[in-house]
Formats: sequence, structure tokens, C-alpha cells
Amino acid sequence: MRHVPRLLPLFVATVVFVFAASCLDRKEGVRTRVLVTGESDSKVPPDTAVIVLSVVTQSKAALDAQQQNARKSDAVIQAVKESAGGLPGRHAAHPRL
Repeated sequence: MRHVPRLLPLFVATVVFVFAASCLDRKEGVRTRVLVTGESDSKVPPDTAVIVLSVVTQSKAALDAQQQNARKSDAVIQAVKESAGGLPGRHAAHPRL
């Protein structure tokens, strides 16, 4: 607290100097901000595709319906793989039960 009386004039002088400098720096007719607007469009190939397909099979026996459904699901997955060129590399098609 005893340094406050000695530092107060220095603080006031600094505030006055900064205020005066900011007032002198302003020029008439000069704009002090920039306003920018714009639009953009980007077209890139997708890196992920999710395809959900359903196979429904009805039968009198649940086991028959399950087996038929499995065959049909395998056929659908194979057709998707073939149409996609074999799904090379990191691509995969998995049945979800």
C-alpha cells in the first residue's frame, strides 16, 4: 500500500498517454472495420456409406423361415459386394441380426 501514492501518477500518465495516442491515430473518413460475406460449395466423394436392407421371410415353421432368411440375406450381401467391385481394402459388408 505504501507504493500506491508513488505509482498513481505513473498510472494516470500512462492512461492519458494511451488515450491520447488512440485519439490521434484516428483519421477522418477512414474505416476501422472490414465486413466480408461469401459462399462456398465443395464436392468430394463420400468416405462412408451406410446401406440398410431388410429381408422378410414367412413360413409355418420358424426354423424354415430363419434358414430361408439367412440364404436371402447372404444373396443380398453378395449382390451388394459384386456391384461395389468386390469391396476392396477397408470396405466391408456385414449382416446385422
